Amino acid sequence: MSKIPVFATVSRTYGFLLGDIATVLQIAWLPMAVAAGLNYYYGQSLNPAEIVKGGPEAAMQASALSFGIGIASMVASLMVTVGLLRVVMYGQRPAAPFYLWFGMAELRLLLAYTLLGIAFIAAILAFALVMGILGAALASTPAAPLVAVAGGAFVIAMFWALIRLTLIPAVIVAENNLGVERAWALSGGNALRLLAILILTYLPFAVIMVFLTFTVVGLPFPDFAGLAGDGMDAKAVEQAVQAWQKSFMDTMYGNWLTISILNFINSIVSAVLFAGIAGNAYMSVAGDQSNAE
Repeated sequence: MSKIPVFATVSRTYGFLLGDIATVLQIAWLPMAVAAGLNYYYGQSLNPAEIVKGGPEAAMQASALSFGIGIASMVASLMVTVGLLRVVMYGQRPAAPFYLWFGMAELRLLLAYTLLGIAFIAAILAFALVMGILGAALASTPAAPLVAVAGGAFVIAMFWALIRLTLIPAVIVAENNLGVERAWALSGGNALRLLAILILTYLPFAVIMVFLTFTVVGLPFPDFAGLAGDGMDAKAVEQAVQAWQKSFMDTMYGNWLTISILNFINSIVSAVLFAGIAGNAYMSVAGDQSNAE
């Protein structure tokens, strides 16, 4: 199996983001604006402090609202990802000044992610059941180290599986299938390379977004030095953490418009980076798709 070039993939991904920004905005602005608009209009009502005041009924309404916003955001992200992948892999740019299309490729991608989500939830539940049985069977022995090792191995295995499935969107766009088996096969021997690509691509952007969010919005930083200070017992630390969490949430929801704009920018750039990684990595192992039908 061909090896995915790490630095070349990162370079091409950022080259696509910075060098083709007009096409990026042409494809991404409308779907992401719809999702951002819904989040701005309804999301402010999801403030945990207000939900607690409203009681169980407010909590149920907030859960339904959060689920609806999440679905809208996911659909928008799928549309944009597929549209961007067509540019990366085929050079296909939309003729209209906006892009709003949900076809078979988007449907297959939604189905693939839904099935994978169900599979991952089932794996987590099965692991929890096995650990519960094992813990009960070893109740008379110090089983904590064994459970910790098993839990760490399970988390690593799940994370490794997610990395191996990074190419699913590119496979779905290029080939007529759900992409899971093919993506798994193409990523064989490339898991560590894909991990390095993901870190090198997303880490700089994540640092910039965190810095912008905290500085522009004025979010309070936790006083780690104070929390670790002498004389603070567990109760005092808990109260200090709760106070910081309340201040953080109040500041965030008090600047909801700014937060929404930053989230809008983050959603576009994140989709571009992911499409760049998946598309370029796929072409490295499956061949250039620019002349494919």
